[in-house]
Amino acid sequence: MKVGDKLYFVYSGSCPSAPKAVTVLTVGRKWGKLSNGYRIDLKTLRADGGHCSSPGRAWNSKEEHDASRAADKLWWMFRTLVHACHADNYFTAKQIIAAAAALGIDLDPKGKK
Repeated sequence: MKVGDKLYFVYSGSCPSAPKAVTVLTVGRKWGKLSNGYRIDLKTLRADGGHCSSPGRAWNSKEEHDASRAADKLWWMFRTLVHACHADNYFTAKQIIAAAAALGIDLDPKGKK
């Protein structure tokens, strides 16, 4: 990130306001100062809330924000569906191991210990 970069800033629920384009004014080792008055963590792009929750987060573009929100929505739908499954198991051990592997979880009894 460098001075002059344009970011897409989305306010959190505690600070409702329309998302807006902001400009990076300064860049330090840990923080960047934005044209909306907030400073953001350069790794997470979350705005500093002091002793309170973060007032928002910056994204590199609206498209990046929208893709992340779509992935979050799908993840919550997936989690809800998996959690809602009843105790009867209609999947084979191989299918369960493959699904876990796709999520980066090693359930294979022959896998690494």
